[in-house]
Amino acid sequence: MNIRSIVFGGTAMAIAVILALVIGVLPASAALSVTVTSQNMRYVEGFFTKHWVIEGQVQNQGNEASGPITVEGVLTDESGTIVARSTAEPAPNVLQPGQSGTFSIPFALQLSEHFKDYRVSVLSQGTPRNDNNISILNNKLNEVVDFCLGSLPNGTSTCDNELSPAVSKVCAEENAKQFIDACNNEKVVQYYKTRNISAP
Repeated sequence: MNIRSIVFGGTAMAIAVILALVIGVLPASAALSVTVTSQNMRYVEGFFTKHWVIEGQVQNQGNEASGPITVEGVLTDESGTIVARSTAEPAPNVLQPGQSGTFSIPFALQLSEHFKDYRVSVLSQGTPRNDNNISILNNKLNEVVDFCLGSLPNGTSTCDNELSPAVSKVCAEENAKQFIDACNNEKVVQYYKTRNISAP
């Protein structure tokens, strides 16, 4: 359905429809936690380096699939200063809710380098998104914003009262600014500036 046909039948209805569609569709990050299960010393290769590896597990404790995951391990000395850092991707690299993956993070240190402790953290855990759905929702929200701009200079009472709160609520959703034009293009600000009124 073309949103403009809804708009002309009632701007308030159009904004309500867009708001309902967008919220809940924007991707949120899956909750992940890292549990280190072991640390093993690898064979010393040659005369100038020594090899260590941190082996462990990462589990998706969220309620949606994760995106590609990267874990980072750091080795620290007695003062807590980082001696070395390295990254790895667990297997599997994308986890379903409740699923676990194993990782192995390698380190190569000079013989003169020493560490006392280590820690592992999730460096990246992006959540997959349905780009097509988000694109459609973004386009429809743009149509509502453009309709309100097109009503200038007189504007409409619905745009005056509902446009800013609706867009603000959408933009407050996690990751919205990455995908929704109205969160970044200042068109809503332009509407209220032209109307010479304050956004509610």
